[in-house]
Amino acid sequence: MKTSYKILIAFVSIILTSLIVSNISLKAKYKNGDFDILKASTDDIFEMNNLEKVPLKNFKHLVINGSLITKNRREVIFNPNLQINSYGNLPNILGIAANLKSLLKQHVSNDTLYISFEKNNINEKNFRRLNYSIMILQTNNLQSLSTKNLNCYAEISQNSKPFAVIAEKSGITLTNIITDSLTLKVRANSFVNLGSHDIKYKIKSLSYYLAKGSSISVSNKELLGKVNCLNPSKNISENYNLSFSIVSK
Repeated sequence: MKTSYKILIAFVSIILTSLIVSNISLKAKYKNGDFDILKASTDDIFEMNNLEKVPLKNFKHLVINGSLITKNRREVIFNPNLQINSYGNLPNILGIAANLKSLLKQHVSNDTLYISFEKNNINEKNFRRLNYSIMILQTNNLQSLSTKNLNCYAEISQNSKPFAVIAEKSGITLTNIITDSLTLKVRANSFVNLGSHDIKYKIKSLSYYLAKGSSISVSNKELLGKVNCLNPSKNISENYNLSFSIVSK
């Protein structure tokens, strides 16, 4: 075989291998909630991500269940991915895929936005095609977040207001949050990541409750001030290095 052919075959093999590895890596990130959403101005972000816009009333707190509630209140898991942007003068809008919009139930009561998905009868095999669907929530004054059965990435600019998070069977990443007080309630099979590349984003006081099998991680310990555990236990360990992690075994 000519040398030129050998070089060509080797080059093609390298490209194919790279594509396969990249595809596996992206799929793993997507399933873990480390998903990428096309970035754009607030006017274009919904269109670029093929999402329909749902106007929302004013609210300060969010309670969302990412599973589909069917007949007899059974929950079918489909692991949606929610991105939240809360800052400035953003209008209250939920961006959602067209095939999810018909299942959406949302209402505001006592400053709290409740979001769920409901349908009495479904074809579960077809419904699985909605796994890891993307939603984008824009608002301007979010003060608490309670999630169940979903992955969430939230960028919160709070100007020192207290912020609270409840995570149940969820993975939550909070970035660029400035607050005097952050309270985390991390229930079983959940995690919360706190991160920022800029240490001007500070959390003066972190209080947390951590259930068995859950964790909290902080990308840079300089982001944190006082740390207080609300349910001390020998099963909970705090690890300080350049980063900071808390694990309940």
